[in-house]
Amino acid sequence: MLAFLLLLLPFTLAIYCVWAKEPREIMSIFIGTLSAILLCAFKVLFTYSHRIVPYSFKENFLYFLFRQNCVPVIVVFLLFFLIVKDTAEVKINSFFPLLCSFYIVFLPYTVISGAFNVYTAYFLFIAPISCLAMLVQCAVSLHYIYENLLNKRYVLLALNIVLMIVYLILPAVFNALYYINYSIPLLLLYNILFAVFPLGFVLFMFILSMLRKEK
Repeated sequence: MLAFLLLLLPFTLAIYCVWAKEPREIMSIFIGTLSAILLCAFKVLFTYSHRIVPYSFKENFLYFLFRQNCVPVIVVFLLFFLIVKDTAEVKINSFFPLLCSFYIVFLPYTVISGAFNVYTAYFLFIAPISCLAMLVQCAVSLHYIYENLLNKRYVLLALNIVLMIVYLILPAVFNALYYINYSIPLLLLYNILFAVFPLGFVLFMFILSMLRKEK
């Protein structure tokens, strides 16, 4: 039952590491995993994970936005960016392995600790895909934000900033809609559309890079 939730992100990270072949990513993976372990340990010791879910879009949206989506991503990456002594480009390229390794621990913890052995298909299957799409798009957008900033392409810079903000916010929107009994078929459709763009783009770039290597 929990296999998809537990294996999707590790499998994706393994594929990324094989493709990137960048030994320095081991450090970002270690930091991301350690950050999640420390945060989860803190939550176990000092907070109560199970919550009474209110029938309120706003309250649930803010909960997911600040506890599970936007803030964890921003805080973990900013701390990594400020602490690690390396070039800005290297730090930006480390975004995906850093945050993917973080969510490998953090996402299952939030689902399992808050469920009390009652797991829904939404959080076992749809939410992990949404999380992966968020991380992929943020990694891609962050790369192009840096590149367009250096090359002074301000329209593309603004576009990628907007894309990154949208992808940080929408998973919290979907989760909040689920808790107010929004249509599951529509939520499934929204998440598919949400995931198609970043995952399709990365798959296209991967195939393109493989074709170039063959030449």
